[in-house]
Amino acid sequence: MQVPKPKAKLAVEGAILAKEVKVKTDISVPDYVFEPDYKLPALAEIEAYVKQHKHLPEIPSAKDIEQDGLNLAEMNLLLLKKVEELTLYILEQQREINQLKEKTRERDTIAGG
Repeated sequence: MQVPKPKAKLAVEGAILAKEVKVKTDISVPDYVFEPDYKLPALAEIEAYVKQHKHLPEIPSAKDIEQDGLNLAEMNLLLLKKVEELTLYILEQQREINQLKEKTRERDTIAGG
């Protein structure tokens, strides 16, 4: 049996068990999501993208991952970005809920008073 020539400095055919893995990367951490000038995509845009492509924007498709593999550092940072965006959506929704509660209280006070 001929062993394929590795395409990396370290190639492992099988499982790896480690207590800790540290990946150093030059990919920027997505803290920029919390900057005031960051344009959070509209949920309708994301919904349309997901309906058409069957995966989240910026996240590789299952077919791409199957074909090209998965870059752990890149994927972790992309997932962090999505979590940070979700946090912004939740905060926005909470503000809207609070405003609606306040309007309801005001309406009830006027109607009852």
